Amino acid sequence: MIPQTLGPMFAVLAAALVRADKRIVRELMDAGATSADHAIALDTARLRRIRIPRLTNAGALIRLEDGRYYLDEAGWQKYRVARRTRIVVAAITAVFVAMWWAGR
Repeated sequence: MIPQTLGPMFAVLAAALVRADKRIVRELMDAGATSADHAIALDTARLRRIRIPRLTNAGALIRLEDGRYYLDEAGWQKYRVARRTRIVVAAITAVFVAMWWAGR
């Protein structure tokens, strides 16, 4: 049997991840770090330790050799579209699983 608290726990985790991403992007935008010339060092505390590599691997952030980062705005938009697609697929899957589970 699937615990009823599992869904809300996933929703809270997903919201925290999205919030962390937005804070990182906002920090870069506020600093004008949208090119290598204006790259900045980012704090890698807490959840950022996980999100910065994820955003970098997705092409939303560019890491320079000296450890500074800047936002690739096209990469960020592409990442957001891919994230929305994953959310829709997960939601549809969850509905089908719930329907299957209810029909058992």
